Amino acid sequence: SLFQAGSGVINVELDPGDGRLLQVCSSLPSAVTTNSEVKNVAFISGPITINTGASVSIQAGTITRIMKDSSIYVDNGASLTIRGDFTADDNVHIEVAPNGSLVFDHAVCKWGQGSVIEVNGGSLNINGGSMDKASESTTWAGIRVTGSDLVNISDATISNAFINHIFDSNLYMSNSRINVPGGSYGLLLKNSAPGFQTEIINTEPGRGFYGTSNLTSKGMYLYTMKNPVYISNVDFQNLNYGIFKSAIPYATDSVSECNFVNCDTGIRLCNNENGTDIEQCSFANNQTGKQCTGIQLVASSPTISTSNFTNLYRGILTE
Repeated sequence: SLFQAGSGVINVELDPGDGRLLQVCSSLPSAVTTNSEVKNVAFISGPITINTGASVSIQAGTITRIMKDSSIYVDNGASLTIRGDFTADDNVHIEVAPNGSLVFDHAVCKWGQGSVIEVNGGSLNINGGSMDKASESTTWAGIRVTGSDLVNISDATISNAFINHIFDSNLYMSNSRINVPGGSYGLLLKNSAPGFQTEIINTEPGRGFYGTSNLTSKGMYLYTMKNPVYISNVDFQNLNYGIFKSAIPYATDSVSECNFVNCDTGIRLCNNENGTDIEQCSFANNQTGKQCTGIQLVASSPTISTSNFTNLYRGILTE
């Protein structure tokens, strides 16, 4: 007997007495041209394109697996919404075109080695849920966004990605946690043109950037930001640096009510000619012996107010 799964046909051998239906699985064709719902259990393989105007929705409670080396391309004006338990094998690529939309709605996602989310001019919304490596992988490639009108990350946990970078895009991140493995970057931001918004603001405690190594896990790297960056009530723990801003800045940033614990350097500013407001922040070390530097300044002159420095090797280092 035969059954159809996406673009492939699978032969099934049945012995006498074995003629029973075990499970019906959803899939997607290589070209999705109309609105589609995926539910219950889904296996997806091969290159798949969601064409302009089409919408694919994976329903809550669905168990979805994307096979190794497969890809999903969300075309201009198309959308993909992912819910339920979602597993991507190694080298899976999800790409969003300009005006396309990718939504993770309380999805629990596992990503294999080399798997990546790439958004080029479309929108990305991560609402709740989690993203982590698959158990057999070391890290997954992470989230890469360029030229997006909207990147919204709220109430989510992102773990064990090699790098998450967001370039020339509007970013709003709230009440979320990024767990940074050794040798990796939590978040790399670069807006080389003015007019963007960047806000990382929490209203709940225990949210922020958490490293596995304060020698090689890097927190937030700001590079060539022509718009102000607002960071409030964010925790930075056990990182090589919590916040590192380099290159010539073009706007005054604000870092307020943030906690830097056991970071080799809490905040490092280089060539920060327009200044940064650092207020009501705490910098602390609770490891054995005095370690860590609170703030390191290279050719920079921020305003620092109402902040605490506890049990550090150096509170503020200026060069």
